[in-house]
Amino acid sequence: MEPNGLFRIGVPDTRWPLLDYAGVGDGRWLLANETERWHAEWCKTPLDHINYHFRQGTEHRYAYDFETIANALRQAGFEQINQSEFDPAFDGRELGTLYVNARKPQAAL
Repeated sequence: MEPNGLFRIGVPDTRWPLLDYAGVGDGRWLLANETERWHAEWCKTPLDHINYHFRQGTEHRYAYDFETIANALRQAGFEQINQSEFDPAFDGRELGTLYVNARKPQAAL
């Protein structure tokens, strides 16, 4: 990546389902899983859905919220890390996705 290059990533937003599971969210995550069937057919309970969210079969290895992914990006040397809105020109799915932008630092002189 070129110095000052923009890195953009979208990951499942794990804060959203955990708030719903704890009963302090807006309820849209659990409802979306029932109406849109994002998850496997075996998911019957809210905790089934949480477990599936964390792994999605074997596609996912880790769950992220903004704080956790920002920390990982800082450790990888990125700067100017911020949460971003869905951009239909670049992004695949709006609902339930955490989008983050980060910049590679300028090369040292």
